[in-house]
Amino acid sequence: MRTRTIITLSVTGLCVATATAGFLIPYRVEQRATATASREQAWEVITDLPGHVDWNPHTVELSGTPAVGETLLNRTQSSGTEFTFRPVVLVAKSGQELRWRGTTLMRGIADGEHYFRIDPGPRPGTVTIVQGEEFRGAAVMLLRPSFNLEEEFATSTEALAAAITDHAHR
Repeated sequence: MRTRTIITLSVTGLCVATATAGFLIPYRVEQRATATASREQAWEVITDLPGHVDWNPHTVELSGTPAVGETLLNRTQSSGTEFTFRPVVLVAKSGQELRWRGTTLMRGIADGEHYFRIDPGPRPGTVTIVQGEEFRGAAVMLLRPSFNLEEEFATSTEALAAAITDHAHR
């Protein structure tokens, strides 16, 4: 009986430690790409939410109003699996940053804060597009081995920069 209690307490402690680590040690992914455009032109492409399906190979649908407090509909696909989120816009600074937070099942399980930032580019007439996400929550440490988002973010960030450059030269 004593062995069973020790095992139960050990497993419980491991679960609590794993869940706590998911909040304290987030999983982050961030990519950058340069676009030949102004901040305003980049902002137009980023905030054209339905237009994301035209350049982002992982977006199935994105709709809503990119304004603080608004709820969006975001359907994405990753590794052949489709996910639907209803993130809330946290930041919408024209020409600078769009940021939203989505949750899985319920808040605190696996939350993701996605952002697009428009930074000055390396040369005049360019901008650096920064796209990233930070995942936190009880399940993040358990799911982390299945996350392989660096390549997906690199692909979509390069595609975004190309779409912005194309938009700027129309």
